[in-house]
Amino acid sequence: LRLEMSPKSIPNLQTQTVSELKTNNKPEILSVDEKVFNFTGDKECTLDWDEYGLQIDIPEESLSAGQTTTLQVKALIAGDFIVPPDCHMISGIYGICCPERFHNRVTLHISHAAIIESDEEASHFKFYAAKCSSGPPYELKQLDGGTFTPFSTSASIQLQQFSFFGLGSNRASRQRYCYQVFYKLIKGPDIEWEIFFVVTKNDRTFQKFVEEKYKNCDKRVEGIIYLDSDTPYLKLNPETHSVGDWE
Repeated sequence: LRLEMSPKSIPNLQTQTVSELKTNNKPEILSVDEKVFNFTGDKECTLDWDEYGLQIDIPEESLSAGQTTTLQVKALIAGDFIVPPDCHMISGIYGICCPERFHNRVTLHISHAAIIESDEEASHFKFYAAKCSSGPPYELKQLDGGTFTPFSTSASIQLQQFSFFGLGSNRASRQRYCYQVFYKLIKGPDIEWEIFFVVTKNDRTFQKFVEEKYKNCDKRVEGIIYLDSDTPYLKLNPETHSVGDWE
C-alpha cells in the first residue's frame, strides 16, 4: 500500500460543520465542535477546553463587579482563510467570541503539534490571528508577543480581544502526526476489509473530524509518528498496523 502524503496538500474543505459535509458546498469555515462558557469576570477563573487543547485564564477584575458574560469557542480545521506564504500552521484554528472587552489582559493557551528543542527554534513560532468581522476570506496575520517554550506542547499569549487564532512557524519544522487506520468489513462470500489510512497533525480538532467521518467503520488503530515537513511518503503494513517511512 503506497500513499502520498504531504502536510501542504491537505484539502481546504469549506464546510461549516461535520454534519453539513454532504449538504453545503461553500460555507466560510469547517467547525468540528463548539463550546459556550459562562463566567463572572470580576473573579479569577480558568476556562478549560482540554478536549481540544485550549485554555483561557481570566484574571481578577477583568470585568465590572458582578458582571456575568459568555464566551463562545469554535474548533476549526479549515475554511476560507488566507495564510501568509511563509507560514507553516502547527495547530487548528479557533474562533473565539466574547461580547465584552476585558479591563485586563487574559491569557490564551493553545496546544500544537510542533517539536521545539531549543530557544532558537522557539523564536520561529508565532501566533496568527484574523478579524472575525473582516471576511470572508479571513486573512491570518502574525501577532507580536506570545511564548513558545522548548519541549512544551502548548504556547500562550496575552490578549484583550478575541477573534480567530492559530499557531504557525515561519519555516518548516518537525511535527507530531497522528495516524489512524480504519477497517470496514465488506460483506460477501470471502472476508474482505476496506482500509482507510489517514494522517493528520497531532491535534484533537483534526482527529475528531476524522473519527466522525469514519465512525461507521468496524475497527480503528491509531498511533503517533514524527515527521519532517519534506517527508513525501509513508508506508502501512495492514497486518501489523505499523507505519513507517516509505522505502
